[in-house]
Amino acid sequence: MEYSSLVFGVVVGIIAGVIAQEATISVNQAIVVKPTPNPLTDPADRVDITLQCIGSRTDLSYYIKNQTFWTFTSSAGQMKNITYNSFYLHDSVDETKHSLQYSQEANGYHFILSILGVTYSDDGIYTCSLLQGGTTVIDQKTVQVTVVHPVDSVKLSLKQGDNELFSAMQPAGVNEAANKLKPGNYKAMCQAEGSNPEPEIHLMMNGEKYSGAPTTMKSIIDNQRPSYMKKIDKMYDLTHREMEQVLSCEANIPGEMYQPQVASMKLKVQIVKPTIDCENITRSIGDNYVPIECTITSQSDVMCEMVSWQFADRNEVITLGEAVKDPEQKYDIVKAECTSVDEKTAKTTLTIYKANAAHFKAVYYVNYGVGEDLHRHPVSINLDTTISGSNLIVPLSMLVYIVMAAVSKLL
Repeated sequence: MEYSSLVFGVVVGIIAGVIAQEATISVNQAIVVKPTPNPLTDPADRVDITLQCIGSRTDLSYYIKNQTFWTFTSSAGQMKNITYNSFYLHDSVDETKHSLQYSQEANGYHFILSILGVTYSDDGIYTCSLLQGGTTVIDQKTVQVTVVHPVDSVKLSLKQGDNELFSAMQPAGVNEAANKLKPGNYKAMCQAEGSNPEPEIHLMMNGEKYSGAPTTMKSIIDNQRPSYMKKIDKMYDLTHREMEQVLSCEANIPGEMYQPQVASMKLKVQIVKPTIDCENITRSIGDNYVPIECTITSQSDVMCEMVSWQFADRNEVITLGEAVKDPEQKYDIVKAECTSVDEKTAKTTLTIYKANAAHFKAVYYVNYGVGEDLHRHPVSINLDTTISGSNLIVPLSMLVYIVMAAVSKLL
C-alpha cells in the first residue's frame, strides 16, 4: 500500500511538473503616461495604470496563481519585490498606492497589479515571473513603464575652435539682427536637457535637418525623475550668401504629448575684403580686342558669382557672361567673364571688342560682393601715345588717372 502511494505520488509529481513546464504567461504592452499633477487639486486628474499578467491555462489556476510574482526595477537600477505570491503585496510596498486582483477569464487566469497616482518614481521595468516550487522560473515577461517629462531646455551654440561665438536658448525674433561672421569652418552644437524618455534632437541649417550621432547621458534628479541630456554637433563650412542663414536646434520626446523646444540664431557671413590686382594695359584707338584682366585673391573663399563689372560714370552693372552694347553708342560691345583658379583665387576679364576714344576716358569698377559687403576696384585702359594723331587724347587719359586716384582714395 505504501509502495502504491509512493508510485502514485511520483506519477502525480511528474504530471504536475510536465504541466507546469507547459504553462506560460503574457503581459500587456509598454505604458507611456504623464505623471499625476503635483499638487493634485482635482481627484479626477489622478493618473492610475494597470499591469496585467495572464496565465496561459485555465486548468492550472491553483498552480499559476500561487506562483506568480511581480518585481520592479527603477530607472536608477534598484530592484524590489512588489508581491511575495499572487495574493499578497510585499511588506515594503505602500498598500495605498498599489493593489492586486486576480480573476479567471476565458483565456486564463489574470493577475492584475494597479498603481494609483503615478509619479516619476514609478518609472521603470515591471517583471511578472511564473515560478515552479517558488524557485524555478518557468516563464518571465516585462512591462516598461515610462513616466514622461518634456525637454526642459535647449541650448544652441556656434564655436570656432574652442571659442564660443554665439549662443541661443530660444527662437530668434523676427526683427532680431543677424550675427555676422567671416567665411570659414564653424562647429554648431545643440544640447537638450531634462526629458524622459531621451529626446529626439536635430540641428538644422536653413531647414535642412541633421540628426548625426548624438551623445546621451541619463541622471536621476531629486524627485526621482529620470532626466536625459542629449547633444549633437556638426561642422559647417559657411560661405557668403546674399540671404541670411538660420541655424536652429529642435528637441522633443517621441510622440505628440508636448511641443518641441526650439533655439535658433540668424547668421550672415561677411565677405573679407579681397585684393584685386589688374594688369596695366596699353592700347590704341581702333584696337579690335582689348581685355582688361584682373586677379582677385582673399583669405576666405573667392566665388565668381560674387564678381561683376561696372561703368564708373553710371549705375550700370555688367554681370558675368553678359555682352553689353551702349544704346547711345558711347561704347561698343563689352563682355565680363570670370574663372576660378582655386578656392582663394579667381581671374576676371572685361573684354572690349572695339576700342574708341570713349573707352580711354572711362573708368571701370571690378566689383566683389553685394550690399554692405561690396568691394570695388577702379581700372582703366592706358592710351598708346606713340601713335601719331593721338596727342589730343593724352590730356584726357591723364584726367582719367587723376579721377582714378581720387576715387581710390574715396574707396
